[in-house]
Amino acid sequence: MTSGFWRRLIALTRKETRELLRDNSSLALGVVLPLVLILIIGYGMSLDVKNVPTAVVIEDSSPLARQAVSFTQGSEYFQPVFVTSLQEGEQMIRRHEVDAMLVVPPDFSAR
Repeated sequence: MTSGFWRRLIALTRKETRELLRDNSSLALGVVLPLVLILIIGYGMSLDVKNVPTAVVIEDSSPLARQAVSFTQGSEYFQPVFVTSLQEGEQMIRRHEVDAMLVVPPDFSAR
């Protein structure tokens, strides 16, 4: 890179810095607004999904099937609603009673 490049870069940087300092709205838009957004997104917004109402459909009545879905109980991420038929779980989703469905098929313990 030649010295001409650096002279042009320094001149452009000086010009833009003067422009920013002269125009308060540019300063607010270029500096203050991004800082405010960083603070809001960093501290005020959480993307953690917790206490999701979940229909747990257990079509297999074996202890193994119940043990497989036991992680939903006591979890801060799920609010399990236990049902015994897939149709009942689908109806709960349609009525917006639950947001997700976990299905244990009838042949779970046999597999």
